[in-house]
Amino acid sequence: MVTETTFFSYSRNDAEFALKLASDLKKYDSTVWVDQIDLRGGKLWDNEIEHQLKKCTRVLVILSPHSVVSSNVLDEISYALYQKKEIIPVMLKECAIPLRLQRLHYINFCNNYDQALKTLLSTLNETRDSKFNIDGSTTTGYNIAGQTFRTPKWITFFGIIATLVIALLFLWWFNNNSVKTSLIEIPDNVSVSEDSLKFYKDYGILEKLIDNYGDTFDYKGGVLDNLPEGYGIAKYVKGDSYAGKYKKGLFSGKGKYIYANGDAYVGDFKNDSANGFGSMEYTNGYKYIGYWINELENGKGSLFYPNGCVYKGNFVNGLIQGYGELTDPSGNQILYLKGCYVFKGNWSNNKKNGTGTCFDAKGNILYSGLFINDKPTQKYPLNK
Repeated sequence: MVTETTFFSYSRNDAEFALKLASDLKKYDSTVWVDQIDLRGGKLWDNEIEHQLKKCTRVLVILSPHSVVSSNVLDEISYALYQKKEIIPVMLKECAIPLRLQRLHYINFCNNYDQALKTLLSTLNETRDSKFNIDGSTTTGYNIAGQTFRTPKWITFFGIIATLVIALLFLWWFNNNSVKTSLIEIPDNVSVSEDSLKFYKDYGILEKLIDNYGDTFDYKGGVLDNLPEGYGIAKYVKGDSYAGKYKKGLFSGKGKYIYANGDAYVGDFKNDSANGFGSMEYTNGYKYIGYWINELENGKGSLFYPNGCVYKGNFVNGLIQGYGELTDPSGNQILYLKGCYVFKGNWSNNKKNGTGTCFDAKGNILYSGLFINDKPTQKYPLNK
């Protein structure tokens, strides 16, 4: 018989409640997995969390102001939804419920713990073939109109096969689409010296070429079919320059592009544009490190501000969009949020839009709720 396991997803700030709830559920023969109890020494945390999420029957999410802004909890929720796991939200403290969980009914532990525990046990019982009642008695199978039925073995068999196929497809997808986060992929010096180019068998000099944007440049480097190929250096009439790799006359591979105004991009190129992972330093003091699509910031990235603030999160078409975290070492730079050292939440068009939480220098919550165009919709800070 396959054991049905409930995976606990929670913030470290709510660990005391999570451990108490797990202990109470185990008293009624519920099988739960909590990292602080069940994660064995020597195991890699990320790998084991992923393994247990795949293996579990359902995910119990403990909702609180801390958990709804925890990147780990949000990642676990997203992964569980992708794996089509049953999700049971448990409300520990009033907070803004993440969008993807708002349609699910939650069990409220804010006021009456014992009553909420009974409701949770009843919910778990309804999803198991072997039901355990509060008094310890059991009912095997599922019940319709007073009659007990068992799941046919052939349904269970094909269900297992389908689950394995889905898991293998996900592993294939994950291995081919996983996001690389290491910043060391950016080469510090991709410039090519003119002396080194002379060692190329097909080294050449091409003058007054015109690129896809209509800009004229002179080129020194590898040549194939009268087009730049391999490593080379381009100097544009308008003052820009490029040093790096070419393919069929286009930037392709690692390279460094310096604009006439001093802005500089170092990283991956494809089809003559910044595509892939790279770093852009601007003369006005800003710096972006992350992923690009067709010259625009897209995907995961970090934006460093001249005033010392740092944003880490998602970008779409050059704009801050989706979930992200903004850190201010001074506590005075985040718009409309004086005293906020860290903001975690949702963004749209470079502004805080949606649910978010502000923390002071000690990690205490100043505000948790809705934002519209950078402004909190309720009194800020809440405790004053």
